[in-house]
Amino acid sequence: MTGIVSREFPELSQDGLNYLTWASDVEIVLEGRCIKDALIAGTPTAPSKTIPADNAKALHLLRHHMCETLKNEYMAERSASALWTALNKRFSRLKYTIQPQAEADWIRLRFADFKTVGEYNSRLHRICTILQLCGTSTTDQQKLDKTLSTFHPDNIQSSRNFRQEGFTEYAALIDALQVAEAQDNVLKKNFSAQPFAGGPSHEANAGAYKVRKPIHKKRSKKGPNSSNPAKQRKAGKGRRGPRTASAVAPRLTSPGSVWPLNTSWTRSRPTRRRERRILSRLRHHWRPERRLCRTSRT
Repeated sequence: MTGIVSREFPELSQDGLNYLTWASDVEIVLEGRCIKDALIAGTPTAPSKTIPADNAKALHLLRHHMCETLKNEYMAERSASALWTALNKRFSRLKYTIQPQAEADWIRLRFADFKTVGEYNSRLHRICTILQLCGTSTTDQQKLDKTLSTFHPDNIQSSRNFRQEGFTEYAALIDALQVAEAQDNVLKKNFSAQPFAGGPSHEANAGAYKVRKPIHKKRSKKGPNSSNPAKQRKAGKGRRGPRTASAVAPRLTSPGSVWPLNTSWTRSRPTRRRERRILSRLRHHWRPERRLCRTSRT
């Protein structure tokens, strides 16, 4: 009883689109349990020999694999053969709507539209199964012609080689195509791992070498007798250095006087102190002259 309670295949939908596969599954299961004769309806001349126990088992299997809507519609049926016949009359005509779609899929099927051989083989078998359930069988020669005639134009030579080998079974052709596909994948992996000698070579210890930045030579310090004294007054980082005598003298001296300053001063601390003392003296002596100049202007 536990084997019947659990569904062994998908249930029959309300629209009956999966009736063909559902009917095939029901026949296989009932034949495995030796109660397939319960689906055969009796006639007045040849009454059914099904015992009530087998009829109940077959009826329970049919109703258990039907949707709730169909169960309610056929609730009054107490014979497995009568329920099987009613479902067959209701949904068997759907094959006339499924068959045109399957035939259109067969016409549009192309080997070049799939990335792998396995995907193409699965799609082809699915279409052929639907056609077989609808009453149309597909031979191996038709499958061979469909496969070899739908190669990509870039693989014309491959299609020609497979035709010359003279395959008579579709399974043998698929095996050869899968082997060729596996060899092509190995070739691509080997090429990507190790390119030709003309390409860039990957060093094993490339990370051990550090890329050094270009060394820029420091600019040499110009002497105090340079032609551009403004560049000599450039301050260091975060601090402005003292001015040299050649740069200070033109700003502190009056237009008509010349103060003899030592141009060989260095930037040491005693020198800066001496420079500050001299500058303070110059300012002290020049203040009267500036006042006189201002009064004479006025």
